[in-house]
This record gives sequence, structure tokens and C-alpha cells, in this order.
Amino acid sequence: IVGLSNAKLRLRGQGSGYLEGAVRQESPDPLHLCISCINRDGYLAAVEETKTLLRRVYTEWRNFQINKGRGDPGMMEIQMKEHFLTAAGERDLDMDYTQPMSTPMNHHLLPTSRPIPSPRFPPSYYPANNHAASNRGGPYNYPR
Repeated sequence: IVGLSNAKLRLRGQGSGYLEGAVRQESPDPLHLCISCINRDGYLAAVEETKTLLRRVYTEWRNFQINKGRGDPGMMEIQMKEHFLTAAGERDLDMDYTQPMSTPMNHHLLPTSRPIPSPRFPPSYYPANNHAASNRGGPYNYPR
């Protein structure tokens, strides 16, 4: 995704330790992926590639649940929040793809589960509460 779009991808959420925005608080979301890019074309390419990857992961997770005899949990959906990053700081704006982009964009992709209110992920799916994950040599929320 980065090679295709020159975007920055950051995985954040509860337990990541990253303090967001002017309020300097950790996000209440269990997990989200931030996509930032300095040009519109790169941003749109990164978003589409990320959606494709997430849909594949969600499909594999769903099939895993079915194959393990846990029933069909339904398909998870991608929830998106978009806002511009400006020199004055962050502010939420509705995205209008018909307008030329003059400021960098920041994009959050949040896994949601409208068909199932509370998907069950293994405990290792969620971010580590300390630096233990970095000591394992991997991302905070990658299942092992």
C-alpha cells in the first residue's frame, strides 16, 4: 500500500499509548488504521487498497469461524472517518472528492461489526498494553 501510494499507515487504538489530537487522549476505538497522504491520488489509491485488504481479512476471518463450527458471524463492515490535516491543526470536514485537495488528508478505517454486535477476536488481536509486543518483534495487534 505504501509503495503504491506513498501514504503513511499507522495502526492505533486502545492500549497503543498514542495520544491523539489537541486533547492528547488515546482513542476510545479498540483498533483503527490511520492513512495519511500529501496528494489526492495517493490517498485514494491507499484507501482503495486498504479496503480490499480489509475485506479479504474479514472474509478469511468469517470463513475461519464457519470452518471451526462456530457458525456464520456475518461479514464485518469497514467504517470510515475522514478529515483534513491543516497547518492550524486537525479539524473534521466532510470529504468532497470533486474539489482539488490542497492539504494533507488523514483517514481512519475502523473495523465494525454491524451484522454481529460484538465480534469475538482472540485476545492477541488487540493492541498490547505495554511494549511487550515490540519485544516480540511484531506489530501490536497481529495475531500470533
